[in-house]
Amino acid sequence: MLHKMTKLPLIPLLLLLLAGTPSVLHAQSTKASTTKTKAVAAADESTAPEFQGGREAMLQFLAKNTKYPTRAQLTKTEGLVMMQVTIDKAGKLTDIKAAYSDSPLLETEPLRVLKQMTTWKPAKNNTVPVASTYLFPFMFHMPGKEGSNKDTLMSKCINFTQSIPTSTPDQPLFIAEEVTVTGYGVVK
Repeated sequence: MLHKMTKLPLIPLLLLLLAGTPSVLHAQSTKASTTKTKAVAAADESTAPEFQGGREAMLQFLAKNTKYPTRAQLTKTEGLVMMQVTIDKAGKLTDIKAAYSDSPLLETEPLRVLKQMTTWKPAKNNTVPVASTYLFPFMFHMPGKEGSNKDTLMSKCINFTQSIPTSTPDQPLFIAEEVTVTGYGVVK
């Protein structure tokens, strides 16, 4: 079951959300949503997994813990890292990996932060806990860098989310809104 939180509204929603003003860390996430599954009867509903404490707690966690990697700042590396996480039936995060990355220098920080997350409330299908896949887009951006274009990063993020293969058709897929980490280089 592939849940893109309804595919057509996702594109304008992502464009609207990705057009925000850059800050040191700009993290957004959707509230836990309920969507009807495509593969089962219309009466069946699935609920997205939820970070303990809810959306605001997750935003605070990401803002407090995500840093622009020093080596990436020194080399003025920016790009998109799409992290893929399985949230099992008990709410434990497993199989945390980069599903896409513009640079290995950028992968380590989202991996580190996601591994620190506590247990979530698992996704549910008809009130029964189920394993799910959750994607976290991390955009690393350096304003003022020659050739830097946040819009290009946003386009990559949108294109990637539209081309996600269904590797586990029986496991729902949820996509978080982007986490934008802005670096200003290393101050000496």
